[in-house]
Amino acid sequence: MDKLAFELLEEIFTLACTDGGHTGCSLSLVSKYIRDASRTSRFYSISLVSGSARQLAQFCQCFSTTREAAVGLTPRIRHLCISSAHREVEVKARPKEHEDGEQQGFNEDVSFLFRIVAPHLHTLTLIHGHRPWPQELRLPKITTLSFPLLEELMIVGSGMRYAPTDGILDGGCSDSSPQLPQLVRLHLTFTSSGLRTGLDFQRWAARAPHITHLRISNLDYYSSTVLANLKVFIESDDQEACPFANLQHILMQPCGPPTQLHCLNSYIAHVNYVSMLDRMCQNAKRPLKLVKPEKRTKDTENRFRMAAKREFLDRLNGGSGCWELARSTSRGPEA
Repeated sequence: MDKLAFELLEEIFTLACTDGGHTGCSLSLVSKYIRDASRTSRFYSISLVSGSARQLAQFCQCFSTTREAAVGLTPRIRHLCISSAHREVEVKARPKEHEDGEQQGFNEDVSFLFRIVAPHLHTLTLIHGHRPWPQELRLPKITTLSFPLLEELMIVGSGMRYAPTDGILDGGCSDSSPQLPQLVRLHLTFTSSGLRTGLDFQRWAARAPHITHLRISNLDYYSSTVLANLKVFIESDDQEACPFANLQHILMQPCGPPTQLHCLNSYIAHVNYVSMLDRMCQNAKRPLKLVKPEKRTKDTENRFRMAAKREFLDRLNGGSGCWELARSTSRGPEA
């Protein structure tokens, strides 16, 4: 292998490094020659979902050092999956922001990483949802950054200050050009009601005008605002009513039914809600599909986190991920 040209090895290593970083780590340990030959490709896809702020800090240091030592092409991350983290020091209540040293350190590491990777990312998965809430180190606001090459974005969880919600999207960004000019696939997964009340598709369209695929997962009967915003353009014959001019597919996935059947009111509310979604699909003037709900589990946050990582890796390796339309129940006109 040491007789092969660096350019050929780089192509081989890039094809191999589609597992979130495991292969890249292994390549760096083979030999000095392989470590140098794989320098630009072993960071091709990175998954940072362990919930460890220390791991993130160590990765940032490693990535920065590797970039500084690079000769010729600079290592770049093309596909990133990253989650919020657990605190190492347990607290009873979330500290005030200016007194929260652990959160500030995490913010600095995440912000440093995104300043480097934002111009080169093709896919991005952002995950919130470590409970209890006081123990979570939240991802910082990244709305002031542009992602000129980003094609796919998945956001999981609540409390996401980078999502286009009322009064948050602009967040100090004076540039009126789209922050996501190449984005074509957007997937939002709710884990609580925090994000749903402010979801504004007009704001999304302003920043990502070329979206063709939109999916919203884990919808429940608290999502009335989201559905009201969707119905405005889903059930309208007016093409201009849709904020996304290129929209081809809309997928909605309701949450699963309550696991405890003695909660009769919750179960009835869920049945009525799913029936309403089905009627919405029947009346749709857009290519809307209703995806079968997944079974609820006690460890909801971990389930969503692992599902997001699994779909992230599946897309990297040519799979359909969450966009496997054949598994959905079709309603409305076909694209």
